[in-house]
Amino acid sequence: MSGKELPEAPEKPLPSDCCESGCTPCILDVYEDLLKEWKEKCKLIESGSSEFEEGNASQTPVMFQTKYSTFTVASLTTLTSDTILYRFQAVEMVPGAEDGIDYRNLKGNLDFKPSQYFILQGTETAVGNSTQSFSRAYTPIPMGSIPLGCFDVIIKLYRDGKMSKYLQNLKVGDVTLWRGPYGGFNYKPNSYKRILMICAGTGIAPLYSLSYSIVNDQDDETIIKLLFCCRDEESIILRREIHSLRSFWNFSADIYVPHSNELNCKPLYGETLKTARLGQHTVASELNARNIFNTMVLICGSSQFCKDIELYVRQCNVDSEHIHIF
Repeated sequence: MSGKELPEAPEKPLPSDCCESGCTPCILDVYEDLLKEWKEKCKLIESGSSEFEEGNASQTPVMFQTKYSTFTVASLTTLTSDTILYRFQAVEMVPGAEDGIDYRNLKGNLDFKPSQYFILQGTETAVGNSTQSFSRAYTPIPMGSIPLGCFDVIIKLYRDGKMSKYLQNLKVGDVTLWRGPYGGFNYKPNSYKRILMICAGTGIAPLYSLSYSIVNDQDDETIIKLLFCCRDEESIILRREIHSLRSFWNFSADIYVPHSNELNCKPLYGETLKTARLGQHTVASELNARNIFNTMVLICGSSQFCKDIELYVRQCNVDSEHIHIF
């Protein structure tokens, strides 16, 4: 034994913590992965290996991968006719509250990397008044100065969507359950000379988050080109936020709005709006022989959108290792 203090083992979730809705990653699988990492870390510490260096003490985390944590709805902001910006605040139950259940805000750490996602658990009343749980993944995004313990997500609501119905009934102060973070694109500064980002709708979330991180790193000289597909001008999500990134030398964007009339479009100063659909020809022009080998392609959107764009990219002879689909 090295005599060094070992990190705390990950908390084992209860079988009932699995919502059995087929969510990925399953909370039970996450626990097994974390347990394996913990055992390997303990071995390094016990052996006195220099590979493991204990990091600086940070604030207490308020979200975990193996259990759900409580967050209240802090605010709701309508972005488009069917898209809302939700802000959630970490809370904990106040013991011994006189007037039933009460919560207080937490100022702890939300430790996640750009493009990672959180999982929200929703509920619905089933036959016999029983409650069924389900889950969906959402990517937190940087929206200026966000208070400690809070995060923002952009969510598109669908008329017959199970989670959409749950979200439509939420109001400020309501309690929700979240866990994470997971996934994302494992990006290292200056790993690529150029990143081509292609997305549609709310698929902008992880790509905007990653772009924001890159351009605000003065040491990162990666060039970003964003191709953003929307239905029309009114449905452009994060329009002003994307436009603000144009002030950085290494970011540019083309926004496709095929259902808008070119004569009626009102682009922001310096903004590029295209009233055509994004097709294979445009993708090929971005992946010509001059830059194909030093470009990373990131794709995010609906399953059909990702399938179509991936086909366009592969037709340009881009290696699989240079393609990442969220």
